Amino acid sequence: MAFRLPEDIEENFLTCQICLDSFKEPKTLPCLHSFCLKCLKDYVKNFAVNISFPCPVCKQDTPIPEGAEGLRTSFFLMNLQEFVSHRATVVHKCSTCSTNTATVWCQECNHFLCESCLKFHGSFPATSVHDILSITDIFEGKLPGNVKPHRVSFCQKHKKEELRFFCTVDETLVCRDCIVTEHKAHVCSDVIDVATAHRTQIRQLVESMQPRLASFNEMKRKYVHQQQQLMSDKKHTENDITASANNIIRLINEHCQTLLGQINNIIRLINEHCQTLLGQINNTYAVEMRQITTEIESVDMATASVQSACDFGEQLVKHGADNEVVTYKKVLHKQLTKPEMDPPQAVRQKLRLNFRAAKVEIGDVKGIIGSVIERIERKLLKRAKQVKHFVAKTASDKSACYLRAVTTTKQGDVVVTDQNNHKVKVFSSCGNLKVEFGHKGRNKTFKNVWDVALTPDDNLAITDWSDKCVNVHTLKGGYVSNFGQPYIKKPFGITYTKKGKAVVADGINKCLYIHGLDGSLAQYIGKGEDEQELFTNPLYVTTNKSNQDIVASDRSKECIIAFTSGGQLRYKYGAPGPNDQQFRGAGAVCSDDDGKVFIADAMNHRIHLISQDGTFLRYVVTQEDGLMDPVGITVTDDGLLMVAEFHGDIKCFKYVE
Repeated sequence: MAFRLPEDIEENFLTCQICLDSFKEPKTLPCLHSFCLKCLKDYVKNFAVNISFPCPVCKQDTPIPEGAEGLRTSFFLMNLQEFVSHRATVVHKCSTCSTNTATVWCQECNHFLCESCLKFHGSFPATSVHDILSITDIFEGKLPGNVKPHRVSFCQKHKKEELRFFCTVDETLVCRDCIVTEHKAHVCSDVIDVATAHRTQIRQLVESMQPRLASFNEMKRKYVHQQQQLMSDKKHTENDITASANNIIRLINEHCQTLLGQINNIIRLINEHCQTLLGQINNTYAVEMRQITTEIESVDMATASVQSACDFGEQLVKHGADNEVVTYKKVLHKQLTKPEMDPPQAVRQKLRLNFRAAKVEIGDVKGIIGSVIERIERKLLKRAKQVKHFVAKTASDKSACYLRAVTTTKQGDVVVTDQNNHKVKVFSSCGNLKVEFGHKGRNKTFKNVWDVALTPDDNLAITDWSDKCVNVHTLKGGYVSNFGQPYIKKPFGITYTKKGKAVVADGINKCLYIHGLDGSLAQYIGKGEDEQELFTNPLYVTTNKSNQDIVASDRSKECIIAFTSGGQLRYKYGAPGPNDQQFRGAGAVCSDDDGKVFIADAMNHRIHLISQDGTFLRYVVTQEDGLMDPVGITVTDDGLLMVAEFHGDIKCFKYVE
């Protein structure tokens, strides 16, 4: 017949973590980890520094009172171990007559009794109320929840007197004679009453630690996720680097017949730089992985300390004798309330790795391949904070402002479109007007000016849905050129890709047109794989700064539709309505360097924030933050969210740390 431990006593609770065997003369450290005396002696001999040594489990510094022998002997574990060992034996002799086979065990007396002695035991009033357990039930683990191994403790001064009382002044166990002599002026209580109160306090203390344990576990989960993300970034980045280098080598090899010597030298330089980049990514990966691993080890160690102490407390409450509960309560409280038991407030910012390929032109080898980008993903503030505000109405305006779009230049100037005054206005970052141009009319003037975007050569590409093309002007308003004829019918939103291609939303043709660097039509996005039209009224468009997705809003469908740079549908987000993840006036879209996408929701007076895969994150700015009718949005180079409100206000919000 196999012996079973009680379900709430784990086998490793009675196992020394040094020798991995059952405890022999267990000693308990202040951190509540316990070890064999012999194991501790050997450990202290090898690892002690001056008069202390680190705990073998949690590394907490432990003072050495008088060698390992001077550490606290764990009678609690010894009693529990003795109790368990008794249970492992089916046959016991009666502790009273030493002749007959015992059939029961008295919990209070800690004696095994035969049937005859049990009758004698029950005939005395003092022992008739003791808890009696069947030997069979003990062996099979059928125990009541309050069963505890019991060992009587006697006073060191009054050898025959049991330590049955607790001095609340000196916080120590005392006998009856001690109360009369040394503690007669102190408040002394029955140890059973004190232990009952202490059990409740310990149980409450252990329960209060559960949120901390949950915090540590959640923090570890986040760090493990960071590790996995970093590993994934490293793999993809290495693949991108290698693929980019191999592609360049292929292009060079196509011309090697005429430029063999020169090309071989370039290939060598490319391979060297490729290895440099791979070395860079490996070094960055190794450093970051070490840091995350160190954080995980720290969290693991803190978690283990809290968990170990909580386990000790749970076992002490359930199985510790009263004097042991009283003895260890203060030590347990001190261990669990130490500052280092508090989990950190937040997970450290994570490092993201990706690769930025360069344009393929024979020249500088490092410029050909590209470079590794190391970027710390910024943490969102709990609530966006407005840091700047100015009004876009100017002295020459003849009507109220109806703003439609906003963008910024490389110099930090703010450019807005005013449909009602038929103007494009350029302000300094402080809100001072620098230049405004346009008026109602024809021939390079504006009738229904809508969106504006900065071109690769620092001009302004401006859409006017009354025109059938995109007009390009200088920052001072001078006309440069136009493109999009004859296929564009009603241009609304405009943006530029990382490679300098213009993407224009056409409201009549219900599509997005992508133009080459020379303004010629290069690509069309508007239908799905089933040849059904994806758009009803495409209004604004942007490119994701992280993965180069093309993201457009549809005013009629009140949603956002995203595509890969090749035109494949990536995701849809949103629906009509005033509720969560719904729009009433889905408008301008933009993204930040981390790839998060912002969408203006005009009549719900809020800005949606979604991840680059279309997952809703939060409302980054709402009416509670002073927002009203947002129509145009952009993220500035210094990481601020700039919003153009329909009636003329320009507001900047800080949304990341």
